[in-house]
Amino acid sequence: MKNKLMLRLCLMVIALLSLNSCRQEDLYEQGAKPQGKDQYKVYMMNRKQITSDFALFDKVARIQSVFTERKNLNARSIQDSVLDGGVVKIDKVLVVENEGGQKTYTFPLKRTFPTSTIENLVLKRNTDSTFSGVLVQYHLSSRDKDLFNKWHSVDLKSKTKIYDINNLSIATSAKIITTSFGCFTMSYEDGMCGEGLHPYGDTSCTFTPTNQPTKQAQPPRILFIKAIPSCGGDGSVASNPNPATGSVPNGGGEALTMMFDEYDLTYHNGDITDPDFQFWYKVNQFVQAQPQNVQSLNAEHQYVFYFIHSYFKLNGGLTNANKIFVANRLQQLAAWLYDTSMGTHLDYNQKLNVGIWSVKYLMENPDVTWDDFKNQYLTSPCEKVKTATNTVTGLKDKLVSLNTPANLNLTYEKGATITDDAQGNITMTTKDGSPGNTFIQFEVPATGEMIVYLHTHFNGTNMMPVFTFEDLMTFASMYQYRVYNHKPVTKLTMYVISPSGVFAMVIEDLAKFDTDAYRVWGEERDFLEAEYYADLKKNPTNTIENVIKEISKSLPKFGIGLYKANANLTGWSRLTYDPNTNQTTAVPCN
Repeated sequence: MKNKLMLRLCLMVIALLSLNSCRQEDLYEQGAKPQGKDQYKVYMMNRKQITSDFALFDKVARIQSVFTERKNLNARSIQDSVLDGGVVKIDKVLVVENEGGQKTYTFPLKRTFPTSTIENLVLKRNTDSTFSGVLVQYHLSSRDKDLFNKWHSVDLKSKTKIYDINNLSIATSAKIITTSFGCFTMSYEDGMCGEGLHPYGDTSCTFTPTNQPTKQAQPPRILFIKAIPSCGGDGSVASNPNPATGSVPNGGGEALTMMFDEYDLTYHNGDITDPDFQFWYKVNQFVQAQPQNVQSLNAEHQYVFYFIHSYFKLNGGLTNANKIFVANRLQQLAAWLYDTSMGTHLDYNQKLNVGIWSVKYLMENPDVTWDDFKNQYLTSPCEKVKTATNTVTGLKDKLVSLNTPANLNLTYEKGATITDDAQGNITMTTKDGSPGNTFIQFEVPATGEMIVYLHTHFNGTNMMPVFTFEDLMTFASMYQYRVYNHKPVTKLTMYVISPSGVFAMVIEDLAKFDTDAYRVWGEERDFLEAEYYADLKKNPTNTIENVIKEISKSLPKFGIGLYKANANLTGWSRLTYDPNTNQTTAVPCN
């Protein structure tokens, strides 16, 4: 499962360029928050950080001991008890921290036997330094998981169970989560509401910006789980037992969490007679029989072996056909990764990250040929922007026609979208704004057909000369829709035409952008937008050159490169920021 944890990209809503989205003066208004809006920080902790927090680690270790006492290693298909075969994972832990600094920790929980249930141990650090918590189970179909991983909304309310954790014991009766059920209520922060927490289905949830119509609250991502005080009377989380017992302090149990899973790297239980151990051993032998460069690739990161192991596990085992397929994929990728004459547009770490991500992609997409994959994902961004500009029908002519004083002196934006169909036919559709407005309203097709968006930033005192954060969000929508619909992203580009020139954004670090394309639409949006404009906010009298410099510095943080065309669009240069000189240089594309 992808580690895409920071709330969803809203692929089920219209992607809009927000009001005043191209105005520079908005940079100094980001500090104002809607009154009543709950703010959260969502981040990760690793094993070292968890074990260094002695109080937290002690609590997790004590809970793990309860599982250990009851686990049944012979179980293979039926979870007879919530305690059987449970392993609390601490390599990656999700933390949700509210404005008051109160933290909730969500740990992946794995089983020593096969199960499709996603399970999380959720612990909240209380104000009196005790911990309270619940075990949450998500029972999703394969389709639900696929939609959730691609950041579609999935209705979790009827597919979630909660088990009380009381004095380090785990109750054996689950409570199905609805808006309010048994001793729990569930609300959520959707990330698109105007204010506060909303129960699932609440029609008072308003989308931001505030000029958008009222919408029904969407299915939850972050869950707000609250125990009802004095409910049940059995000493459970909901009945507020004495804090000294290590359960819940006065005030009731509350937790902020979201469904969280990571790659399960527990391949077997150590018993050499166990079929899982024997299967792992055979996959390991297969890898060790590969050429040295493939073995080196496998040693780069533990997920490489996971992707290989998963392919064999899910596709009928180590048949001759499967071994030939996997070996070819790995050898082709390893040859590219370790050939210093290839992928020179990437630094070592970028190339390695792309290589590890590529193993997963190549295993999951057997119908994609190596050449198609290489052209789509491993070609230099310079080649991509040149190819898109010169080969997408009508694009270059449209850029030239928009780049005129008459268009740039209007009081509204002009633009166009370009889509392709299954046969590769190109359609260009004009998209113009309204006089007096600094945005264009349009819909990114859910079918993933959109490959190019181009628009003007007209001549105005407060207009951005290059891309805004909202432009980046739109580009992320275009990318996610194409990926979700299994369409190539080779020609995916965005252009802005301003009095300062013709600029393009193109994906440079695919592994990074593949993650950040989700994040810019989620709970981290405000934080990421603030980071995007951070250095510009420090200077209320920015020059055009300084704005371009700062955006050329910000975009690569998202895996995106900023490119500028020459006067007649026959050549492109990458605008490269040098931290040593604090200057941006135009590096020509060869």
